[in-house]
Amino acid sequence: MKLVSCTLALTLLNTGGVSAEDVPLDSFQTPPSAAKPRVWWHWNSGQISKAGIDADLAWMQRIGLGGYQAFDVDVGAPRVIEAPLAYMSPEWKDAFKHAVDGSIARNLEIGVAGSPGWSESGGPWVKPEQAMKKYVWSETRIDGGKPFVGKLAQPPESAGLFQNNGTADPSNSPSLYRDSKVVAFRLPPQYLLPLPVATASGGDFGTAKLTDGDVVAASELTARAPGSDAWLQYDYGRPVTIRAITVATGHFAHFGGSGGAGLGPQARLEASNDGQSWKMVSELETAGPQRTTAVPATTARLFRVVVPAAAKTEKKADAILNIGDGPSGKLLISELVLHGAPAINAWESKAGFTISHDYYALATPAERSALRAADVIDLTSKLGADGSLNWTPPRGQWVVLRFGYSLTGQRNAPAQASGSGLEVDKLSGADVTSYISQYLDKYRDASGGRLGQSGVSNMIFDSWEAGQANWTPAMLDQFKRLRGYDAIPFLPALAGYVVDSSETSDRFLWDFRRTQQELLKTQHYDLLSAELHQVGMIRYGESHEGSPHVIGDGMEMKASADVPMAAMWVRGEPGSFQAESFADIRESASVAHVWGQNLVAAESLTAAGSPWSLSPRSLKPYADLMMLAGVNRFILHSSVHQPLIGKAPGLVLGPFGHWFNRNDTWAEQAGPWVSYLGRASHLLQQGQAVNDVAVFYGEGASITALFGEKPPAVPEGLQYDYVNADAIKTRLSVKDGRLVTENGMSWRLIYMSGQVQWVTLPTLERLRDLVRAGAVLVGERPLGSPSLSDDPAKVRAVISELWPSASGVAKVGAGRVYAAKLPDAALAAEKITADFELVQAPADAEVRFLHRRVGDSDVYFVANRKDRAQTVQASFRTVGKAAELWDPITGKSTPASYRTDNGRTIVDIPFDPFGTTFVVFQKKGPDAQTIPVAMSQQLADMSNDWSVAFQPGRGAPAKLALDQLRDLSKDADPGVRYFSGTASYKRTLRVPKSWLSGATAVKLDLGQVEVIAEVLVNGRSAGIAWTTPYQLDVAPLLKPGVNRFEVRTSNLWVNRVVGDRQPGVTQRISFTHEDAPSLGLEQPVTMFDTIGAGGKAFGATPYTADTPLPSSGLIGPVRLIRETSAAKGR
Repeated sequence: MKLVSCTLALTLLNTGGVSAEDVPLDSFQTPPSAAKPRVWWHWNSGQISKAGIDADLAWMQRIGLGGYQAFDVDVGAPRVIEAPLAYMSPEWKDAFKHAVDGSIARNLEIGVAGSPGWSESGGPWVKPEQAMKKYVWSETRIDGGKPFVGKLAQPPESAGLFQNNGTADPSNSPSLYRDSKVVAFRLPPQYLLPLPVATASGGDFGTAKLTDGDVVAASELTARAPGSDAWLQYDYGRPVTIRAITVATGHFAHFGGSGGAGLGPQARLEASNDGQSWKMVSELETAGPQRTTAVPATTARLFRVVVPAAAKTEKKADAILNIGDGPSGKLLISELVLHGAPAINAWESKAGFTISHDYYALATPAERSALRAADVIDLTSKLGADGSLNWTPPRGQWVVLRFGYSLTGQRNAPAQASGSGLEVDKLSGADVTSYISQYLDKYRDASGGRLGQSGVSNMIFDSWEAGQANWTPAMLDQFKRLRGYDAIPFLPALAGYVVDSSETSDRFLWDFRRTQQELLKTQHYDLLSAELHQVGMIRYGESHEGSPHVIGDGMEMKASADVPMAAMWVRGEPGSFQAESFADIRESASVAHVWGQNLVAAESLTAAGSPWSLSPRSLKPYADLMMLAGVNRFILHSSVHQPLIGKAPGLVLGPFGHWFNRNDTWAEQAGPWVSYLGRASHLLQQGQAVNDVAVFYGEGASITALFGEKPPAVPEGLQYDYVNADAIKTRLSVKDGRLVTENGMSWRLIYMSGQVQWVTLPTLERLRDLVRAGAVLVGERPLGSPSLSDDPAKVRAVISELWPSASGVAKVGAGRVYAAKLPDAALAAEKITADFELVQAPADAEVRFLHRRVGDSDVYFVANRKDRAQTVQASFRTVGKAAELWDPITGKSTPASYRTDNGRTIVDIPFDPFGTTFVVFQKKGPDAQTIPVAMSQQLADMSNDWSVAFQPGRGAPAKLALDQLRDLSKDADPGVRYFSGTASYKRTLRVPKSWLSGATAVKLDLGQVEVIAEVLVNGRSAGIAWTTPYQLDVAPLLKPGVNRFEVRTSNLWVNRVVGDRQPGVTQRISFTHEDAPSLGLEQPVTMFDTIGAGGKAFGATPYTADTPLPSSGLIGPVRLIRETSAAKGR
């Protein structure tokens, strides 16, 4: 299997490469297919036509895309064709085969999604017993010293996130329950509490209802007066000691399954003996279906939960119910249980029902345990098939826990009904194998048997939106295999009881959670890759995307992907830093570097809410940031299939974009933008990344959670990769004092990210071995191991060897350990200098870099993150070779001015606004060279006397004469003001022969262009200008005498869409979601009709008659500029 995988990966991925000793310019100018961007091609709601397929594919080929990944989804597209095609129906298969045939003929790479919809791995062929599962339990208290004969309450069989918490559509979620284990333990009498009396500021609450285990049936908590606090109080009649509180806040379910908003961030628990004087016991976190908070042991007669008035209106990003963005902002409480016995803090999250971004921050306060693991009794053999138990317990109060499992009810989404089914059990290899085998059979049939490199060659597993699952039938056996001890004595911890000690219980739950993570990797992702390899396909793996929605380790989930993948959306201002997306991409890049895949893909430039408002110019700063993070293959999101011809802008993917398809106004001018991404990707696919620091981020943690706001503390000027425990144990070795991998990567040191406090024994031992062999390790002394599997004495011994003191430097074998939170001192001591730094630049300059080594050549990608032109001097950690500047926009290479100083090369780099360049060192050169700066001379101001012809059928007049260029969106004529499409500007200019003599370039500077322009001179194209400074060299096309100039500008669809919404418009020119009824087809009624912003349809156009218009057309000033004495590009 391993040989098959490696051979396949080499065949499919290492195509179009260059010599390891050189970087040929011709492959940069015309990048191979491996470097070309792909698109996500969404077939939406069965609105599919062969004519549309042919038109889509032909456009993809024309503009130079490398291929696509096809998704069949349902996000509420309106009906625009007579007979929508149901997923995998004979008609759908015929259309898909037509697409495969057309793609092969056009040399377009073909991929498909990992399930119908876009997440994750499920479908109607998944049987309930094969679906995702959670553990459930019931609790029965019985008196010891006498026989107990009776039925134990059956745990909930309903599908949902937690206990009896149901799914969003219970009618579409089958019920299933199976028993797993029954255990019992004695509860000491001092922990038993009397039944309290419940009162509230407002609402119908009774103690029996609040403590019955039903987390769904909720009552609304209200305040007595507007603006006052709401509260729910328990009166025990006498002082009692409380050690924990559990709050459940009513039914919750949604596609991500990450939890509801609860009672808001300001809820608190208070205590009193007289009802007049109250003291705060603890703040409460109540997000999710249920949350337990361990509190300081507090003795009082009265306890109350207080929710400040402000919490009712507070906004939370994950609010679905109860408050904030919930349907009514109600405060709902279904369960309120105060515990006399110690309880594990946030055990619901630790056990994997919800996500915790920092497991260690949820540590349970030290507390004497109510029970010992050795005293837990396994009663499973005594449980009858009907749930009956016949047992005589010893004296005392006994708790009997009946554990089993039911379904989460999660379905693959958003899929057509014919493709919608249960998500497969990701922790069961047998079920995953059954799933993918049947899924591949469907595509084998649909493609005419063409699975593999020459047909459907890859499968993409998109961002995880499948919710949480923490059980599989073999869970306890797998736990024992992976952790080395039996979980049964610790099962009460899965119901929140502290077993042995707080520390022991937290460590057991860490092991339980870690088992889920490992099974997710080995039984789901690794198996998917193996099964795909068997049929000649490869796997793209995005896994989580941004803020984690699954407890798996991101690097583990991506490690077996042939192309690890991430995502970056168009968010924030252009040029801003997106820490969370950057961390996600850098994680994927690190996987590719450590495991040797080389390609790093990303769901690229996803946007939301403003359709048809983006252009290559506005997208470029985000794309550049993606490359700086490590992306070298773009998967543009999204190119929605357009089944109709001549109806534009057409169908959308709900509110998501960036709306990149053949109907866009600038669709036919997108080639140079695609080439830019391809050229840059090609160079970034060559050789190896040069990264000095391997950042170990700990175990059981998420990179995007840890570094979603700020990257690790690696100094600017150095690059880093992340490494996880698996990489440390299986991929890293030491050679000549460097950490290395078999695939040729190397790092100077391991840095423990400034926050790693807990490390397992196997990882510690491997770190020790690496240091003994000569590695350098930087980090604070760990506190211990998070796992109950590890021998504490052995853990302490290894820690003491590596960190004999809490500060300073320790010599361990041939290596060194720097006990420090930050790496700066170690870097200085090890003489690891900046790989790149600015030595002369404006004070607020921001220039980022990435470094690749190709054979003996060094290739640096450098990017100006400011929207202004500037020239900087940058110092590179290389010497002995001449510096060249390779422009990914033009494909040209020019020699750079540079000098050498103290073993470094200082290079002058002129940047355009948001400009990028590759600084390439591959040829022998002198110690310094100076390239004359180009002298510019304006030859003519061409801002007047233009004649404009408009694309027909778009509502504009046939022609417009402009004495002076202006913004067309401000024109008095509504046909011009609301025009969207391509406008052709024409004029002539007499060019004296002297203008051409001795010129190294004659540039047409277009000034302001909204948004893209092609320039023709004397009927021949000079190229397409798509970003600032909108200049093209027209010298080869000019002749002495009269010259004809034509500038074809395309603006955005927004203008026409807004124009079609003006009062009095009876016939629209644009065709959007709302215009489908004009086709005379009956429109379906779906859930998507009202779930969009403001209660509108999911794909509703957000623009109104009052929406401000974006600028439009050729605005100028337009100038003809002559350059002399500059170095010519080659």
